[in-house]
Formats: sequence, structure tokens, C-alpha cells
Amino acid sequence: MLLFSGLRSESAPGRLSKAQPDDPFIAYVKGESIFTGIGKLTSSYYHSTEQEWKDGLYPHRVKLEINLDFDNGVDVRSLIDKLGFITDKSHWFVFFRGGVKKIPYSDFEIIKASIEKQKEKSKLLTDTTKTATSADETKGLPEIASGMGIREKILSIPELTSSSLHDRLAEMIHVVGLRMGYDSVQKYKTIQDSPYQIDVVWLQNKNPQIAIEIHHGGVLGDALHRLSHARDFNFRKVVLVIVEPEDHRRALDLLKFDEKLKHVIDLWSTKSVFDMYTSCISFYRLYSKFEESLYKQEPDKNLA
Repeated sequence: MLLFSGLRSESAPGRLSKAQPDDPFIAYVKGESIFTGIGKLTSSYYHSTEQEWKDGLYPHRVKLEINLDFDNGVDVRSLIDKLGFITDKSHWFVFFRGGVKKIPYSDFEIIKASIEKQKEKSKLLTDTTKTATSADETKGLPEIASGMGIREKILSIPELTSSSLHDRLAEMIHVVGLRMGYDSVQKYKTIQDSPYQIDVVWLQNKNPQIAIEIHHGGVLGDALHRLSHARDFNFRKVVLVIVEPEDHRRALDLLKFDEKLKHVIDLWSTKSVFDMYTSCISFYRLYSKFEESLYKQEPDKNLA
């Protein structure tokens, strides 16, 4: 993706004046406090009075190339202790004021590695979700009759301890979060006296990442209010799991006018949660077997 970047100040080009083609850079979204992509410059500094943006003229410019990925952004607060250019850790936000910032290359490498790790983790989860759960892949999973509906399948999984469908869905998402390396928490409150309790959240180093609500009965607007509250506390993404299919259209109608949520929310079905859970469990059972160290007199006669 080829973009322009510019500074509004007429007085001086600032750090852009030293920009050169192929210089690396990282995109940071101030309002979200996340790093969202790695790119490179495709031009050196130049001055232009041709207006490219609706909100005003930014005459000091460079051209750049980047693919922004808001879904896999890295929260700056998870890296504060590692970044050298943030010298006052308790007031980290002041180091992101203004326009272009120059940082040590070592800090660039730390941020780059975190973004790439986040993308790999997301890709792994997506791949396991898409994988069909064949008989071999689900070896060791509970026997679930193929003729059952999704609800019956979920309620028949013996590893889950919850009794209701709502709580079992929350438990499945909680387990997947733990398997994927998140600090997964059920019935989460953003602050101790908060009136809102979120069904499941995924954290990284105590920093908010994903908030999940399961809507099964009750008032749909209340579930959306809880997710909106999660956004106020910097969760980068929110997910609403809809149990009753007829609630899907109602959710779309409500979100149509909700500027805070509609760009960051995903709507999931119970089947999608079930597929993600079974694929994740299957993958990790095979992975654990692949990774384990075990002394043998001779190789197994049959392939695993």
C-alpha cells in the first residue's frame, strides 16, 4: 500500500528532512496506543502545496509503503519496559506526542518482532479454525455423534465443567485463549467497582487485547454496552458471540449507528466457537505428542 505522510507545520520539516528511500518505519495509532504495521519510505523528503488530505495542507512530505493491520496491532504498554527511547516508563505517553519520532534501531527491532509474533499467532489460530476436524485430527477428543446439532455437541463435551450453553461457550473461548498464550480471564471487571462484567477477556502481560461477550437471551443492547465499556478501557478488539441466529440482524441494525464498535467488532456464531475450540484442542494434542521427549527401544511400527 503506497501512502503519503506529511507534517502540517510550515516552519520546518523537522525529522522528515533527513528521510531517505528504504528507511524503515513503524506506524503507531495514537488514539488506540497500538503499533499497526511495518513499512519503508519510498522517497526522500520533499515539499508540496498540493492538498492530499481533506483536513488541511501538510506541505512537508515523504512517500511510504506499508500494510496496516489493526486486528493484529501491538499495544505499546506491553513493550514499555523493553523500549529504550521511553525513558520515563510512568509517563510513556509523552514520548508519542507530536509528529514523526526517531527511535533507536534496537527499539525498531523489538517492535517489529512483536508485530510479527502477533501476526504469526493470529495466523495459527485462523489456520486451526479453518482446518476440518477429521477422524484422525480429533483422535482423543470426546466422542460426539455426527448427527447432533451444535448445541448438543457443545453440551456433550465432558472436559467442560460449566452446565449452561452460555457458560460452556465462555469456557471454550477461555481455554483457547490460554492455549494461544494469552492471560485469559472469565467474568472480568475492568475495575473493582465496575457495573459491567465481561464474559471473557484475553490479556497480554495484563494489557487488554480482546473482550468477548456471549449473547444468549437477555437484552442485546446490554451486551453491546459491555463491549463498548471494554473499548473505553483500551481493548483493541471486541467479539460478540450470537447464540440465536435471529439476533444477528438485530445486532447489525444496532451497530449500524455505533461508531465506537462497528469498526472493531466481530460477530461469531456458536458453530464458529465450536470449530475453533475443537481445532485448537486437536492441534495442541498433536503438537504435544510431536514435541515430547520419550526414550524408545525402537521406532513405532505404525505411523502416528
